[in-house]
Amino acid sequence: MNTSVRLSARIIGYISKPKIKHYQGLPLQLTGGKELRVAMESPAIIIIEQKPDGVFLYRYTADGRVVGDTWHMTVDDAKEQAHYEYGDSILPWKLVPADTADVVAFGLAREES
Repeated sequence: MNTSVRLSARIIGYISKPKIKHYQGLPLQLTGGKELRVAMESPAIIIIEQKPDGVFLYRYTADGRVVGDTWHMTVDDAKEQAHYEYGDSILPWKLVPADTADVVAFGLAREES
């Protein structure tokens, strides 16, 4: 199966107290209780990609750096997770054309409307 669905959405505004924090590094259970993780930045865009092994919700900064990803069973599950995390800060989802090679650049180029 090829990627059958790719969606992008801009995140607008500032989320002062995020419901979910994404980290880079090993969890406390694997570091003997020492906090060695680094909190990731808030995203400017989110991308949903349906792949053969599931649906992925990716988060990217305004300069295109990955700041988290999660796996989901369905596109609707990924949308629900995004809504849980970012609420009304998400602009409407936009279908990414199949011939778009750089999904991140496509999402970043979207107007905030």
